[in-house]
Amino acid sequence: MRIGGTSLVVIRHGIVDVEPLISVLAEVYSRVDGPDYVELHVYENRTFMENILVNEAVSLGVVVNAAYTVMHEAWRGYPRIHVVSKEFSPEKLEHKALLVHEAMHSILHGGLEYYLVSVPKTLLDLLGSDAFLVYHIAATIVKDLEVHMLMKQVGYEDLLLLLTKPSDCSSIEGVSDFLKAATALIVLGEVERLGVCAKLFAKSISKLKELVKGSKRPWERLAEFASVFTRDLMEAKILSSWTER
Repeated sequence: MRIGGTSLVVIRHGIVDVEPLISVLAEVYSRVDGPDYVELHVYENRTFMENILVNEAVSLGVVVNAAYTVMHEAWRGYPRIHVVSKEFSPEKLEHKALLVHEAMHSILHGGLEYYLVSVPKTLLDLLGSDAFLVYHIAATIVKDLEVHMLMKQVGYEDLLLLLTKPSDCSSIEGVSDFLKAATALIVLGEVERLGVCAKLFAKSISKLKELVKGSKRPWERLAEFASVFTRDLMEAKILSSWTER
């Protein structure tokens, strides 16, 4: 179907209701120009999604995390949004916020170039194989920052707060969740609500605030953020392999 200038292809995996999802995407793509082409994959349950995406990831040689109710990727060079129908309630604003968030990714990050990044040699020399994980997380944080900046720009401030959640910083996964959620509060100018983790990652938060106000697109300054983020991680001794370095 056509939504403005966007061709939306809906692919059902099982018995699912797609109309509420299409309605949200139509709203988003009416506020800001959508991608030329996007696929919406709707799965009856999580098992459907996990089986399909894991098999596809193996064939494409990519890593998949199917732990989300709503997700976006562009492994094939074009944007695809995935939703677990059984876990998605259209009447919940929190769920609408998740779908709007992923729709914004389809607009901003719908190409393969956002999923294949070159890790700087300085980071490789410092961290070894850990550099790939750290740079990947840094990239997801910066992409979320761009998404939240666009959400505010087109009038979705009310949904931004719904994308924040308490996180602990005792693991790399917790740090990732914390900083991705923190980007919403940074965009809203409400950093005082970030909680105790903010002290451990003060430099990263300061850099993200700088990226919001900068004249360049945040994605163009990914390497800068990754460098600051790495320093915060090392000082916090999040990864055990770094404690002896």
